[in-house]
Amino acid sequence: MDANQDGRSDWYEMGAIAEACGLVWGGRWKRFPDFPHLEMPGLTLNEIKEFYRQGGIKRVWEEYKI
Repeated sequence: MDANQDGRSDWYEMGAIAEACGLVWGGRWKRFPDFPHLEMPGLTLNEIKEFYRQGGIKRVWEEYKI
């Protein structure tokens, strides 16, 4: 899809913006690209679980660092 008709796929435009903001974009994945997928890098799943156990989502966000 190219909603703004600039000749570039909207998914690739969105991916470039997301990556410029420090996010991981699933459109770059080689085996199974997931164009709408965005992730915030930083904490491991185990770290997130522990921080959540300690104080909920507020604690997770306090520890999150890009």
